[in-house]
Formats: sequence, C-alpha cells, structure tokens
Amino acid sequence: MGKYAPAHFRSDDAPNLFTSPSWREVMTRTYGFDFHEVAGLHFALIEDALGARMVAPAFGDYARRFVRDEPGDGPSQGQTNALEERIAAARAAFPHASFTIKCAGDAGLPDAQQVRASFLHELDPSKGLAGAKPAFRRNVAKAKRAGLAARLTTEGEALRRFYDLYARQRLSKFASLPQPRRFVEAIADIFFAAGDGFLVEIYHEDRSLAFALALRHEGVLYYKFGASDPESLHLRPNNLAMAALIDHAVETGMTRLDLGLTPSEGGLSSFKRAMGAREWPLGTYRWPPLDGREDIAGEKRALLSEVTASLVANDPDPDEASRYGEALYRYFV
Repeated sequence: MGKYAPAHFRSDDAPNLFTSPSWREVMTRTYGFDFHEVAGLHFALIEDALGARMVAPAFGDYARRFVRDEPGDGPSQGQTNALEERIAAARAAFPHASFTIKCAGDAGLPDAQQVRASFLHELDPSKGLAGAKPAFRRNVAKAKRAGLAARLTTEGEALRRFYDLYARQRLSKFASLPQPRRFVEAIADIFFAAGDGFLVEIYHEDRSLAFALALRHEGVLYYKFGASDPESLHLRPNNLAMAALIDHAVETGMTRLDLGLTPSEGGLSSFKRAMGAREWPLGTYRWPPLDGREDIAGEKRALLSEVTASLVANDPDPDEASRYGEALYRYFV
C-alpha cells in the first residue's frame, strides 16, 4: 500500500486515544500534569523549570488526525480554520505559555513553527496478513520455525519483564532514558484492568524475546510501545509480535490498527510499510508565548540533554533508569 499524497486533507474529529480521559489520567497519575479544555481542545498546561507550556497531547502521538479527501474533493479550509481558532483561543486563555500540538496528516497551520517532521503509520486490518509484503510474511514464518510463540497477557510479571526490556533498549539503542516504571503501571491500572489493553509477549522456552504494548479505544487498536532482545533479532520476534497484533485486530473487528509515530530517520518506516501500512505526515507545531515573554525552553533542553547523556553513560539498571525517568522525563514533553 502506498503513501498518502500531500494533497487535500480534512479533519477527523472522532475521539482518539491520546485525547481520551483515560490517557489524560495516565499522565496525571505519572507526572501530575494539569489538563484544560478550551474551545473543545484538550491540552496539558505544564509550568516547571522549563517554563510554561501547553502541550496537545502530552506524550501522545497526535491530537488531531486529518484524513485525505477523495480524489476530486476540494480542500477543507473550514476544518483548518476551526483548528486555528481553537489554538488561538487556548493561547489567549494562557498567554504566558507556549503552545505545541501534534497533527497527523496535513493540518494546514502556516503560521506555526514546525519543530519536528515524522510519520504516522496505519493499517486496515481487514486483509489480515495477506496485506503484508511477502518478505514480512516470510519473516513471520521464520520466527515460528525457530520455535518462537506469541501470547497475549496482562499479568503483572509480564509487565515487569516488558519494562525491564524496554528500559534496556532505550538505554543501549537510543542512549535515552525510559519512561518511569510507574508510567506503564498506570497504563495497566487504567487500560488493562478495563479490558482495553494488553501485551503481546514473544517467547522461546522460558525466555522473553520481544513485546508489543497495545491499547484499544473506540474500535481502534493502537500499538504504543515495543521492546526486543537485540541478541534475538535474527529470529524475527518483532515480525511475530506485529503479526499477532494484526490477527487480534482481525479477530476483534477493529476498524484500524494505528502503528504510531515513526521517526523520519531509521528503518522503522520500511518495517511498518512491509506490514501493509499507509504512511501519513505527522508534524509537531509550536507557537511562542502570546504575551511576548522570552521562551527559555530551548536553552534548558540543551542542558537536559547533557544531564541525560551523563546518566545513560553510567549504564544504569532498569530500576535506576526508572528513578531517573521519574525525575526528568516530564521535561521531555
């Protein structure tokens, strides 16, 4: 399936996971963020050492999703104007704070500074694995031949194994701190307990090789986090994990499998396209404080990067990294 052309997009105002009350509750429990709604736009108002900032959404992939119009349709200027008016109202309500929003598709926000360009990948699960490329299906078969198996679980011990592997991957592969352990515990308390989330665990005998954390919202299955053992990648555990997600989406009648934000660099886009996913632009847009005060976040983020690099260089274990994440991760939003 090909990329979406950068043509005409219209706003999809259907609720999404990252603007849902449940996601906001995860953020409040983990970081104590204060949420507001202005003109129908939800955002976190954060005031700390980085200054005052409004963020929509907090640690989520997008606040608004724009879907491509059918060929021949004209641009939906009214939808763009509506979002601009909502943002203007939010900035007017809190003029001392900067404003940041993530939008999937073409949001049409020419007056904003685009601070990051990435992708959103989505998959129509109706075709199942038949929609994936042959190479992806061959790698799924390779994992099965090697004796790897998949299970869906919400058990506390599986969550602990997932976090340990996730933390080690963040530290070793990305030289970055992980979210704190209490973040995934809050997800389990809010989503797993309600039957709206689970882990896919890929294992061989008594060893966990990979995980995918998935959440459900309004008929959409969201792949949110993954982790894998670097020594086992040749066995293709990630292919098997994603195949299990596709199978589950088919079996439960999900309308869409949201594969999440993908950085513009690296090979993750190719992996998701091999699954049969469509690729959309995903932009992060930012406005400075409306009252003209100096925006100091950039300078302090540079210092934060130095502190993070120093902590990661000490090779902390997952529990140590979690404690660092509790202290510092809120500043990454």
